[in-house]
Amino acid sequence: MMESEAPHFNLIDEPWIPVSMTDGAFGEVSLRELFKKATSIRAIVGDIPQQAAPILRLCLAIVYRTHALAYEEYLRHGEEVDPIELWCEAWEDGTFDFSLLDSYLDQVHDRFDLFGQKPFMQVADLKYVAKECDPVSEFIADVPKPEKFLFSMRSKAAPETITFAEAARWLLFCLAFDCAGIKSPVVGNTHVTSGKVYAPKGIPSIGWLGAIGAVFVQGSNLFETLMLNWAVNNGPKSDSHFLIPDDVPAWELPVQSADLGVYTAKGPVGLFTVLDRRIRLVVNENMDAVDGIIVCYGDIVQPIGASRYETMTAWYESVKKQKELNLPRAPLLPKTHDASKALWRGLGPLLLSEGQGVEDELRPGVVRWVGALRDEGIDDLPRTLCLHAQGVEYGTQSSVITNAYDDELDIADILVRIDSGASRCAVGSVNRMERAVDYLVELARDVEMIAGARTVSGRYLDDIREEAYLALDPLMRQRLRDFPSDCPPEDYCAAWCVDAKKIIASIGGRFVSKFPQSRFERREKREDKQANRRTEGGSIAEAERRFNRKLKEALGV
Repeated sequence: MMESEAPHFNLIDEPWIPVSMTDGAFGEVSLRELFKKATSIRAIVGDIPQQAAPILRLCLAIVYRTHALAYEEYLRHGEEVDPIELWCEAWEDGTFDFSLLDSYLDQVHDRFDLFGQKPFMQVADLKYVAKECDPVSEFIADVPKPEKFLFSMRSKAAPETITFAEAARWLLFCLAFDCAGIKSPVVGNTHVTSGKVYAPKGIPSIGWLGAIGAVFVQGSNLFETLMLNWAVNNGPKSDSHFLIPDDVPAWELPVQSADLGVYTAKGPVGLFTVLDRRIRLVVNENMDAVDGIIVCYGDIVQPIGASRYETMTAWYESVKKQKELNLPRAPLLPKTHDASKALWRGLGPLLLSEGQGVEDELRPGVVRWVGALRDEGIDDLPRTLCLHAQGVEYGTQSSVITNAYDDELDIADILVRIDSGASRCAVGSVNRMERAVDYLVELARDVEMIAGARTVSGRYLDDIREEAYLALDPLMRQRLRDFPSDCPPEDYCAAWCVDAKKIIASIGGRFVSKFPQSRFERREKREDKQANRRTEGGSIAEAERRFNRKLKEALGV
């Protein structure tokens, strides 16, 4: 498409980002408006919740880049500036230096148009080898498709076109969360086998945000959110910073080829804007909407080593990958979310600092950063932090999206401080609750078998487990939010366990009371073949006593 023929929709000027305002209103803003009105915007929203994280990361990349260039300018003039001072100045001012951001947006303005010869985050003139394009519904995650996207908010009537604003949002979503699997070859791709493009072997080939368990800190307004996630360094043990001159966003790079490659991070800006896919939006004949999409593999992120710069995920040490690659130590890989669990059930990786060096830190960088700010005594930090987690789950070799994840958890700021002891105590309490729920499920199985069941279905036991976690959920959230800094954490957690014990014991008691036979009628031990488990015999009363003993053992109260 010639430049003169292409429509224009510049993301710096045109409204396309859905936001909720602090006064309760909703609207759409451009990138320029977003930074200008950041203190009046409550949060970024989207067509689906999972659009928020990619848009937030785009905005953070702009914040990082503008301040990295400003920092470089200070150094060029011989001025010694601590990068953290730049952060503190903005925080104390309560607003961004809009002249700095405005100047940068003017410099890169031509790279933020969705169309033309340098389309935003796309490859101009990208073409499939054997077909025109896919319908635009193919990259809209909440349009139902057979064996494709299962978490739909829409009817099965797929849209034939979408607006330019919608297309911009789904473009970022696709770059962040696109599935792996077989892709149709595009002209210029050199990795075609038998007319197909397969995922590169050995590394996750889904979009980078899909490969991590995205976590960010949600502030009371968008300015706070951006500031709390603008981690200037990798935590209190770090001797370096993230204002890196050669950490360049995608829109400052030369126009990409159609081929795929492996991407090695140089900083957070590159990771936040990595072109995981080669994409082109196709406009309709009237040039007023998008009706097609071309997608193939792009820059696939190498996860080993990414922990140095990726700030929005927890990590784990992969012994399996260490053996597979014959490495001297276990590499850190991103820890993804489990869509079946509330965020508080995965608290350990978010709060516990492990190891002695920066490379051993398993907590998300944004959590380390806020903890470091608190330890430094920065004024006016929120006393309650909202951790917001988003992601999707994949099935069938990551070729389909099967579930979506979106959860928020308010925690007291004491829990992100490294040496408080509170975080370890809180995580220990959560682990105790999980053991207690396991014992409740064990009680349910034993009582069913004692009452005469030949087997107990896993789905039935899962329902009981889910009931217990739903009952515990308000307590867990309240206790984590209100965790005090002025009393021994052991005392607080002991009282917490007492409350949890009452809830779980009550569920167990209600369950046992459903059985009409004598509580003291005995049964011999029996084997549940479906569960591949031998169930304790005895009477219902004995099963209940075992449960109460184990419950006390699990919770310590």
